[in-house]
Amino acid sequence: MDTAIREYQTIAAYLLEKHFGLTLNDTNLHDDAVVQELVELNVPVFEAINQTGGINITWIG
Repeated sequence: MDTAIREYQTIAAYLLEKHFGLTLNDTNLHDDAVVQELVELNVPVFEAINQTGGINITWIG
């Protein structure tokens, strides 16, 4: 796994749990391809989670 993807997912997992009580698997941020695209687009983790900048997170459950 790419280091950038792992770091992005680690930060996302922390923020999701702390602020929303969700796990990474509750969103599509568990998908490496999704995260790779976000990294390539330079979308900060907080923006991806807050669904700003046209990025949509699919909430499961």
